[in-house]
Amino acid sequence: MSAKEVLDKFHEQSKLIEKQIDNADVNTDWKLIRDDINKFKQWVTKVYETGGIPQYDLKRITSTIDSWVLSLDDKKRTFNNKKFKFSYKPGRDNRSSYVESSQPSTFGTPTISEKDGAKCIIEKAHQGVFLSEIKNSVIVIPTNMAAGAITLKNCHNSAFVIHSESFLYAEELTNCIIIGRAHQMRLHKSKGVYLDIQIESTLNKIIIEESTSIKFVNSRNVEIDDFNEPSKERLNYAMVDKLVNETEIAEIQLESLPSLIKSII
Repeated sequence: MSAKEVLDKFHEQSKLIEKQIDNADVNTDWKLIRDDINKFKQWVTKVYETGGIPQYDLKRITSTIDSWVLSLDDKKRTFNNKKFKFSYKPGRDNRSSYVESSQPSTFGTPTISEKDGAKCIIEKAHQGVFLSEIKNSVIVIPTNMAAGAITLKNCHNSAFVIHSESFLYAEELTNCIIIGRAHQMRLHKSKGVYLDIQIESTLNKIIIEESTSIKFVNSRNVEIDDFNEPSKERLNYAMVDKLVNETEIAEIQLESLPSLIKSII
């Protein structure tokens, strides 16, 4: 398939999915739309792996797919049905603490999971990164290895340096530190999280839902949208000064991590 044929299919699919989202109402089958998006993701992945999509076009396409997911979630929220679920489960990763992946990961492929007491540096650029069931660990995605969409799920007592060229979604985090940048971010069902995230988009907003005891670094000037507090009062989060920087996290010894988290959270 030529690059032109790929782009033609992309534009055709864009019209279909965007129309589905625009026309969605209270009776919409949300799963059906999500399945259509996931099927298109899988198709893009296969074409990319066979060399059918240039890197530049891939970034544009994946950015659009990310925006579909967020638009669908926003539309769904207007009908008081705001759950965001993942349709896959992470596999087990028993590799060494310092990780270097030899191949770009495909959409939805876990990169690191089930780590306890590990220090990991992702040393290869990925289109998507999934971090699941991380405990007492330090995970670093360097700025020169920025990933596409990044997901953190079920992580505890850990610190993350995150650089994303797309969106960052975090769910079920407790006592964690996250520093870095993304174009969009959402935090769901979390407690005791310190966030120093630069939002690199005109929206300049971080959305939180069902989360408490969250600390945002004030110097970022990011708008915080708390779905559970329509009054806009800061009942579930606070703005704080910068308490730790990226270099300190990247260089910290694991035995010092618990005391650092305790002092910040």
